[in-house]
Amino acid sequence: METFPALLKYLLLVIGLIVLIKSADWLVRGAVTVARAFRISEFVIGITVVSFGTSLPELIIALFAAFNDSPDLVIGNVVGSNIANVLLVLGTASVIFPLAATRATIAREIPFMLMASFVVVGMLNDELLDGVGPSLLGRSDGVARMGFFAIFIYYTAQSIRAESDREWVGEQRHERMGRAIVEIVVGIAGLAIGGRLAVDGAVAIAMDWGMSEAFVGLTVVAIGTSLPELATSCVAAYRRNADIAVGNVVGSNIFNIMVVLGITCLARPIAYNPANNPDLAVMLFAALLLYGATLVGRPSTTIQRGEGVLLILTYGVYMVYLVQRG
Repeated sequence: METFPALLKYLLLVIGLIVLIKSADWLVRGAVTVARAFRISEFVIGITVVSFGTSLPELIIALFAAFNDSPDLVIGNVVGSNIANVLLVLGTASVIFPLAATRATIAREIPFMLMASFVVVGMLNDELLDGVGPSLLGRSDGVARMGFFAIFIYYTAQSIRAESDREWVGEQRHERMGRAIVEIVVGIAGLAIGGRLAVDGAVAIAMDWGMSEAFVGLTVVAIGTSLPELATSCVAAYRRNADIAVGNVVGSNIFNIMVVLGITCLARPIAYNPANNPDLAVMLFAALLLYGATLVGRPSTTIQRGEGVLLILTYGVYMVYLVQRG
């Protein structure tokens, strides 16, 4: 980095993107094979294995930022990533191919994501709600988040058990399982490595341009750590695996709020600046917009290309706001 700093920064970014795209392809392919072999719906695989794997970069970056005393980067990483997942990732994926959400997703998983978003807004605003300051994410908040996540995992396990008992016509139970497991493991590892390389390069370039820590967290880092979700959901949409594309984003957002923030504040309490509340409002608005997109249109459960364009344009407006805010 000392001899050719500029070249290496851009090289890290390019290599990271290449690794992300290839790893996403492996992860989706392996996940689909496992889903078919065990007669589990692709959405359940998407909301668990795929989403947790694509959220590894957020967890890695959050922990590094916490121990480097960069709380704005921790919060910006999670909040910005959740905004990017809904508006940019699902928007782009639905433009590639309309994404049909199941009625169970609309009735249960997306509302759970909404609930998780409202809970984190409340936990981050001690000073505003209780009149006690400063606002802080303490270890008790981390325990509460992990408890909510345990409930989510229990619910998902029940869904897997219920769906595993179904007879799916034309599916073969034994379908290159060894290769599929290798693809999933290598895909998740590649997403973590590629995400870290891409973010390292992007952050270094952004800092050279004189951007603030909060701005970098909400934009460069958030988009960078959402690249695994973007690559995975776009590949899934291209392969017509809409359940994985949607499940990946919903599960990733739940994982970011409950596990990434939970583990991070368990490791080290995080101070919160209430000036970032407008970004929390955008995160809630994005979740509500996703919910609305699955309730309107024909068919009502499908995120159509036009709705995808609306999601992307909304993200563009938010980016313009961040640039003007500085």
